[in-house]
Amino acid sequence: MKTFELWPAVDLIDGKVVRLFQGDFNQKKSYEVDLETLLSTFNTFATGIHIVDLEGAKMGSPKNIEMLKKIKALTSLPIQFGGGIRNRISIETVLSSGADRVILSTQVAESPTILKEYLKIFDKTEIVVSVDVKDSKVMTRGWTQASDFSLNEFLSLIQELGITKTIITNINSDGTLGGVKESLYRKVKKIFPELYILAAGGVGSIADIERLQEIGIAGVVFGKAFYEKRITEKELNQFKNVS
Repeated sequence: MKTFELWPAVDLIDGKVVRLFQGDFNQKKSYEVDLETLLSTFNTFATGIHIVDLEGAKMGSPKNIEMLKKIKALTSLPIQFGGGIRNRISIETVLSSGADRVILSTQVAESPTILKEYLKIFDKTEIVVSVDVKDSKVMTRGWTQASDFSLNEFLSLIQELGITKTIITNINSDGTLGGVKESLYRKVKKIFPELYILAAGGVGSIADIERLQEIGIAGVVFGKAFYEKRITEKELNQFKNVS
C-alpha cells in the first residue's frame, strides 16, 4: 500500500495560527502555540506542512513570507504554501523563501491557460492547484467568489494543461469538525484515477483520515481537529506506521 500523506495545516493571519469556520473571516479562532514545539511534533508524523496565508488570500498577495522563512528554519519537512499567489513574482518569492511547492487557486480559476506559462518556468512538482468547492462550484478570492467552473470541469482542464497535483477542499465542511465528504472524493478518484489528490475540509477524528485512505487518494490536510485534540500525536504516529 502506498504511504498515505499527512499534511497538518498552519493557517496564518498576522503571523498567528488560526482556523476559520467554512472560510469565514468573521468566524476566526486563534491558537496560542509555541511554533518550535508545534513543528517538533509535526516532525514525528507529518509528510509535510501545509501553510495558508489567509491575509494573502484575501488581499491578493502573500503577507506572511517572514513566517514561512521562520518555519523553514525550524523544520526539514517539505512545505507547501498558498494564499494570494497570483503572479510569477509571488511564486518565485514563495519558493525562494523556503516552500517546496506553491499552491495556486484564484489565478488559475480565472485564467487557466496561465498554467502553460508557469509550467515552462517552474517544475510541475513545484505547483499544486487548490480546488476549493462550495455547493459544487469552484470558489476563488479567498473563497468569496464563485467561478464559472464545476469541480469536474475544472479538474479536467487543469489536468489537460499539465497539472498533476491538487488539493480539493470541501468548503461547506472546512473548520466544522463535522466529518469529511467521502462521496466527493470517491467520485473524483473514480473519474480522475491518476490525479494526485489531497483532501481537506471537515476532518474531525482519526476515523475520517482512515476513511480517506481507503478511498485511495494521496493524502489529507487537517488542522482544527489536531489543535483541539480531537486527533492526537499518538494516533497520527500509529496511523503513519501502518500506512
